[in-house]
Amino acid sequence: MTGIPLRIEAEDMALDGYRLETNHSFASGSAYISLYAEESQETATATTLFSGISGTYDVVVAYFDEDDGISVFDISINGNQVTSWSADSTAGGRLPSAQSLVRKTISGLFLTNGDSIQLIGIEDAGEAARIDYIELIPVATNTEPSNTEPSNTEPSNTEPNIETPTEQEVEPPTEPEPPSNPAEPSNAPIRIEAESMALSGYRLEQNHSFASGGAYTSLFAEESNETATATTQFSGAAGTYDIVVAYFDEDDGASTFSVQHNGSQIDSWIADGTSGGRLPSAQALIRRTISNISFSTGDSIQLVGTEDAGEAARIDYVEFVPVSLSSPTDLDPLAGINGVIEIMPLGDSITRGEDYQSDTAQQNGYRDNLASLLNSAGVNFDFVGSQSNGNGFDTDHEGHGGWKINQLFDNVNGWLDSYKPEIILLQIGTNDMGFSNLSISQAIGQLGQLIDRIVSKRPTAKLVVSSIAPTNPDSFSNPYIVSNFQQRVVDFNSQIPGLVSSRAVQGKAVSFADVYDALDANQHLSSDGFHPNDSGYSQMADVLFGAIADIVTTSVGSGEGNHFTGNHLANTFVGSDSDEAFTGLGGHDILIGGGGIDKFVFGNPTEGKDEISDFGSDDSFEIEASGFGGGLQSNIPLSTTASSTGVFVSGEDPVSLGQSANFLYNTSTQTLSFDRDGLGTQYTAIDIAQLDGVSTLNASQFHIV
Repeated sequence: MTGIPLRIEAEDMALDGYRLETNHSFASGSAYISLYAEESQETATATTLFSGISGTYDVVVAYFDEDDGISVFDISINGNQVTSWSADSTAGGRLPSAQSLVRKTISGLFLTNGDSIQLIGIEDAGEAARIDYIELIPVATNTEPSNTEPSNTEPSNTEPNIETPTEQEVEPPTEPEPPSNPAEPSNAPIRIEAESMALSGYRLEQNHSFASGGAYTSLFAEESNETATATTQFSGAAGTYDIVVAYFDEDDGASTFSVQHNGSQIDSWIADGTSGGRLPSAQALIRRTISNISFSTGDSIQLVGTEDAGEAARIDYVEFVPVSLSSPTDLDPLAGINGVIEIMPLGDSITRGEDYQSDTAQQNGYRDNLASLLNSAGVNFDFVGSQSNGNGFDTDHEGHGGWKINQLFDNVNGWLDSYKPEIILLQIGTNDMGFSNLSISQAIGQLGQLIDRIVSKRPTAKLVVSSIAPTNPDSFSNPYIVSNFQQRVVDFNSQIPGLVSSRAVQGKAVSFADVYDALDANQHLSSDGFHPNDSGYSQMADVLFGAIADIVTTSVGSGEGNHFTGNHLANTFVGSDSDEAFTGLGGHDILIGGGGIDKFVFGNPTEGKDEISDFGSDDSFEIEASGFGGGLQSNIPLSTTASSTGVFVSGEDPVSLGQSANFLYNTSTQTLSFDRDGLGTQYTAIDIAQLDGVSTLNASQFHIV
């Protein structure tokens, strides 16, 4: 029997009562199935036939557990119920997302080729029963357990006066090995057992075969709200990963968990299940996923558990799952490559430009003022979107009159796919505050879901989230405005900075623009009391231009020891006569060293072709071995002959030597290229820098780190 898990997407199963939800990038296969019934207790089924090799498997069901109610799931084999559980989280958000994805493991099921597997969902109390996929993980065992409730008792537990439930003990699946060479990224997950981490306050529980590695950590304190930590350092290759935390959620109380990355909290949740049994077991094992976190080798990860209400905070392991990104040639072109920054104004009628006086076709809003500011600054941009109105400038946008947050959420993926913006200017929530009874917390939750969807779909883009405009109740004339519109706007805006900050600390390219404080309710609003007037839109443009200027940066250096760091768009850095370091990152950057001894830092060869002026004989390149690969090793200099640790070749038409990393400098064009495998056939040379005014370049000017 092979050790490779078999994944079956829910959308590929035979569905009865379920509907298909497509184009959702956070779901496996970009789709999931959903039961959203008009009445409670309605049921749907998803059925598939097992097509693998007969044997014992752990069955993992990936489903969404939002915080808007309760749904119930059953799993049956050949018509016989194996187990059932409730999805009753209070921390997953109101809509399906990577944050609300939960994996339920049913261990030690013996499956025969052709067996029928049926997932039954019951919608109750307002929560749809949504399923993403099932995964069948082979278990190395010589026994054939029956698919009924297990009968073997768990080994005695050190906790007193707690009844021991019955559990089947099976050998855990083979654990994935970490990549053999951290400098060369692997697609294999990196698993770190909790018992291997540095523990403070946790105790070690051993000899439990249902746990990965046969052990887990447990915080069972005498007082409520006692805290323990488990800390480790990330040892894999730098890159983007999903973090999976495997923990036990029993039905005897509540415990709280949080995850910190380099000291900043990136997620927290409550373990308050009611169907996992009173002791840790395979049935109580839950996997929590935190998506798209950028890691560098040596980063600190800390798992914090708080025991409360009688439930121990127990952790089995943490797993780092590499996120499969397209190869550099498949990525959407950034502004630095195609020379144009695509900007999507996204929101409601204020984005469209409603001023309560002009007809729709003539409404410019803030967009004409912003276009003028960008043009004056020399920014090469293109407004994009499916809507177009206004005159005298690029009029495309994605502003929809009367729309609320959930309407943008439902449609934004399609727009992002079509127009591929590199900067998104998001302002939404005015209609939610003024024309609905949606609570502030619900609206903020929906805005968070919208931000996450945009970032997930366009991870290389920059998202600017704006506060919404103030209101003037003295001017209200619309009979449908809620009575506390003005205060709701204040309360909603007060929570947006924290919402944005919580994403930014995760490494997501999200920033905040404070439009609210830039507008005066008595001077900058139209006669309806909530749309800006011309002067108000001009103020908005100033704020949004400042936010864009922070993204598309031109920096002039001064003083000694400057280190200029760019972003994923086009940057221009102008150095001084002092010693300086320049890290352009993504995009087509212009790096002007000036005088002094300058260093130009490159993390990987796909960051875009940079223009480097006045590169002198005392200047140097700093190359990160882990990002470039090809055999480069830290502190090992480049050779001018074939070498397994990297080569430098210079000439009018340089040709690679050997089959390792080659840096090729064309003296005729002053172009520096990188060929990862030399005379090998897997990689082709990539231009990484265009030099200006360089007479010679030699191997000693490359420092490998």
